Amino acid sequence: MATKNIVPNDNGEGGIGVTGKRWNTGFINTITGNLTGNVTGNASGTAATVTGAAQSNITSLGTLTTLTVDNVIVNGTTIGHTSDTDLLTLADQSLTVAGALTVSGTGNSAFNGPLFISHSSGDSLTLTKDTTEPSLRLEGDSNKDFVITVSGELLTFTQNDGSTDILTLDHDTKNASFTGNTSANIVTARDNMFVDAGQFYIGADDGTTDDTFRQSVGSGAFKIESRESGTWTERFKIDTVGDVSITNNLFIGSGKALYVGGTAAANALDEYEEGSGSGSLYGSSSSGTSHATGDVKWTRIGDLCFVKFRFTNQTTAGNSGVWRIDGLPFVTENQLPVSVTTDFQTQNLSRTGREAFYLAYGSASLYGLISNNNGAWTDWAVANTTGIYMDLSITYKIN
Repeated sequence: MATKNIVPNDNGEGGIGVTGKRWNTGFINTITGNLTGNVTGNASGTAATVTGAAQSNITSLGTLTTLTVDNVIVNGTTIGHTSDTDLLTLADQSLTVAGALTVSGTGNSAFNGPLFISHSSGDSLTLTKDTTEPSLRLEGDSNKDFVITVSGELLTFTQNDGSTDILTLDHDTKNASFTGNTSANIVTARDNMFVDAGQFYIGADDGTTDDTFRQSVGSGAFKIESRESGTWTERFKIDTVGDVSITNNLFIGSGKALYVGGTAAANALDEYEEGSGSGSLYGSSSSGTSHATGDVKWTRIGDLCFVKFRFTNQTTAGNSGVWRIDGLPFVTENQLPVSVTTDFQTQNLSRTGREAFYLAYGSASLYGLISNNNGAWTDWAVANTTGIYMDLSITYKIN
């Protein structure tokens, strides 16, 4: 049978079947115009469009390159606004937000995994104020939460009830204070620091162990105490008038000074030393077969040295020259004139006039002088004798 066309009399009139009498199945290559009714199978074409106020469920659209719904555009792994197409990027178990994330409402927002916030510059996370200052709650086990709250210029850390303060930071004064509790602990990398009832402890977290220090204020004084063998002992104290008390040694480092009565260089006491040693009494030209030995004690304060010699029951034999005493702990200052001492007592030492010992500048030895009948000072010649006793003191300036 030859192919025939079914053609209506006029364009747009007529149809295939009616409401009560429909064709069961039809196979048509191309339909141009609107198709009304259920379609079983694939509908395809270069411009397939579904229209109408409401559609029943569309279970699959296949693979789309780009989908735009109103102002929302989906393209591959990105979801965005038509003016910001890569706002959200999807990857395996991750979501990257390229813009601002706003969470509002009275409900809870839950993150069941780590939340990472990064930014190349500026603030990474900002909690803004709506009608009240923002707060941040960190939940702990067994209702052991911490709440961080901003109120005016104060940043406050509180317990889980949000009202029992632990720590307050003041934006304007830059001060930090513990409030609401009588004690608080600060743990450092090396030692514990502990505050309790106005006392500051270093070296323990409870103030009950030895080798611990504490600072306290009371009875009109600021005090530092140490704990040894279970007992607290005062080590340092400053009272309200400025008096300082130290119950043990005060050490000043080498090259450092203690300033007394002022801060000028002239007020600096940079040296104090006490010592002892041995001295020798003999002839300057020869010490012979025997010479006197004795004890030396000295005290140095700044650049002044106070020295005392004592020779007891000594013997000199074969000595020659003038009397010479060695054993001074320091060399005298180079610029000073000769220092002379007549402050000495002797026994069994020949004294025929007015005797003295002099210390020349740049020297650490004393030499004997004698003046007979108030005459000129000359060398005091050494004498070889036994049973020599001598006490001699001298003060001189150190180089």
